[in-house]
Amino acid sequence: MRVFVVYGSESGTAEGNIRKITKAWKASTPGVDFEICEGSAVARMGLATLKDAADFLVVATSSNGEGDPPYNFHAFLSALYAAKDAG
Repeated sequence: MRVFVVYGSESGTAEGNIRKITKAWKASTPGVDFEICEGSAVARMGLATLKDAADFLVVATSSNGEGDPPYNFHAFLSALYAAKDAG
C-alpha cells in the first residue's frame, strides 16, 4: 500500500509537523510506503499521475492571512479546483 502525503507550508512549521506525524505512521504501520511531497511538486507531476501512484492521499496545509494557502500549495489547489470543474 502506498500513501501520498501532500503538504503546503509557508514557514516550515506545517511541513515539520507532517513529517513528524508521517514518521509515527511509518513506525506503526510496517509495510506501508509513505511518500511526502510539497503541493507544488505534486501539481507539476499532475493529479492523474498521483491517482495512479497512491492508494491513499493525505493533504495537510497551513494558512495565512485570511485563510489563504501558502505559496507552495497554490498550484496544487488550482489543480484540484480544475479537476473538480472538469467533472
